[in-house]
Amino acid sequence: MNVGLQNKITISGQIVADPETNSTQSGVRVRNAPLYVGQGRDRDGNKKPTIKLRLTAWEPRPGEGGDDSAYVVLSSATKGQMITVEGRLTLQSYRTQDGTEREQLGIVAELARIEASREVPVVVERRPQRPPPPPASLPVDDDEEIPF
Repeated sequence: MNVGLQNKITISGQIVADPETNSTQSGVRVRNAPLYVGQGRDRDGNKKPTIKLRLTAWEPRPGEGGDDSAYVVLSSATKGQMITVEGRLTLQSYRTQDGTEREQLGIVAELARIEASREVPVVVERRPQRPPPPPASLPVDDDEEIPF
């Protein structure tokens, strides 16, 4: 059985800047955003380094893509939101202003969804109050007349 290699990744992280929309010379729009993925902590409780990815989402062709296309989802995403994306992993090379060659991991996203906030609202449940105790029986004063 000959199975070709697939480049497919699903990953969740935090968008750390509002997505930017740009256009190519041919007019195709693309959205980009930095995506940071935490790795948790090691056995000693030390925080592991954060993985920094460049998220890229191309505008779908007419008739393609739905509400879950990464391009559409990134149009409403904002800095600080948690997002899960599905796409392909890329290694992008670029040159800095001082001429240094650098590489950055990225994801060309196809599908995405914004996740619920990490902050879970604290709900304080009030316990039902106990009904007040019945009034203690009043002492009877035999000297008083009962009016009926």
